[in-house]
Amino acid sequence: MRRIALLLLILALAAWFAGAEELLLFTGEAEVSLEDMNIEAAKRKATEIALAQAIEKALEHVAPPEELALKKDEIKARILKSPKRYIASFTILIADERETNYELALEARIRIEELRKAVREIVVVPPRERDKKPELVIISYRKQGTGYALDTEFNEQLRERFDLANRNPAPHETAEQLLGSPTFAEAAEQKKVAGLARAAAVQNLRLLLLVDLIDETDPEQVDEACDQTARITIVDTGEEVIVESFGYQFPTEGACEQHREVGARNLFGRVLDSLTSHGLVGQSGDAELIVEAVGITDYAHLQELQALLRNRSYVESATLRSFEPGGRVQFKVVYGGPVKQFISELEKSEATSFKLKFSGRRGNFLQYTVEYR
Repeated sequence: MRRIALLLLILALAAWFAGAEELLLFTGEAEVSLEDMNIEAAKRKATEIALAQAIEKALEHVAPPEELALKKDEIKARILKSPKRYIASFTILIADERETNYELALEARIRIEELRKAVREIVVVPPRERDKKPELVIISYRKQGTGYALDTEFNEQLRERFDLANRNPAPHETAEQLLGSPTFAEAAEQKKVAGLARAAAVQNLRLLLLVDLIDETDPEQVDEACDQTARITIVDTGEEVIVESFGYQFPTEGACEQHREVGARNLFGRVLDSLTSHGLVGQSGDAELIVEAVGITDYAHLQELQALLRNRSYVESATLRSFEPGGRVQFKVVYGGPVKQFISELEKSEATSFKLKFSGRRGNFLQYTVEYR
């Protein structure tokens, strides 16, 4: 009997720990004037300010600084103005009522996962001029001492090729900004790309091309030989995943500087092949998606579907491609955002008489089934 009771206690504790939320402690302070409000109102205001300050400190633990900077206005409006929803509990450390001011200091236990989710769900909507907005950022870099530096000349060689192919890469300034970000070193050393991908995604840069140049040429042979390798990592920022990683060895005869152009040409071809094989070739510019819906029964529903597609965020156009017997319809959609977001938004949206259920994806081909209400 005791064994059964002990087993039940262990199971109960295990369930409690499994369901326990992640809480972290942060402090906050506030000083409120008593000239324009009574003491109770001052206490409420001071508490809100101090809790918001504690949340501000916690934000540094849930998202990279680049993301926080770009989302700061929405964070202020959505999170800091209503901080209590992220507070499990708090303890007053100092409450001092003076002649003209009320001073407060507290320690708050913050629901970290809920705060992280709230920041992730904030979408920074870019301008509609998608043709002017770069979608691809190329970062060709070398390790220098304890940090990293952009290899401007090789970066320009790569950018020229993507630009000629109408891929619209981001300027050097954007690459340098990400290269100097606090998240870059960890991403480069440990292949932890999630933070860097999110920092790029909030700037609407949907693909990262990281080119790590490693030059081990003997200093005495720099004019005759080249022992240089490029390690390439392609990151899909919308999915926060590494699409592909591979290496490229520069020709060994002749100085490395002589091989920039041929190296850039070879890498461009390999990267474009990789993007094509993964269905991402459209992701370095406005993507052309083929959206198929199965179950459209008449022309009125066809019009509803077209309106549903056109009204999604980042959609530039949605034109009918085919309408086959049996209700199989295809639209060509020119889309300027992360495909993952398009899939999610379309499934959550509803037309007047039906909704769409996502069936599957092959590259840039998306399929849905129509469910009538």
